[in-house]
Amino acid sequence: MSGLTEGGLLLYALLAGGDYDKGVTGCGPVIAFGLARCFGAELLSAIEAAGMGSDEGEEIFAKLRGEICKELETNSSGLLGFCHPAIAKEFPEAFPNRNVLRLYRSPAISRSSRIGIEESSGSMK
Repeated sequence: MSGLTEGGLLLYALLAGGDYDKGVTGCGPVIAFGLARCFGAELLSAIEAAGMGSDEGEEIFAKLRGEICKELETNSSGLLGFCHPAIAKEFPEAFPNRNVLRLYRSPAISRSSRIGIEESSGSMK
């Protein structure tokens, strides 16, 4: 995933799917990667605004959804290979799912003692 920022990696997971969700229907790795390169920073801005519990945060998420759909329809960046109007038409109104977003931002992890890693050296037992 070279070339992706933190926001890009997060957006990629939300679009293509991962541990917590199946992603957006029709959005495979190539499309997700292109969109993540275009809109990763915007996703982080939306998260920061929404984190303050403001209506502005929801407006930013709605704007981001609109921009993603426009890019799917036009491929103006040239990063998607070609236009994907069918995906844009079916793009979820509730994107990104806030519960899945929270899970990616604060993932559940196991304590190192339970999985056999020595905390001081980081080596496997």
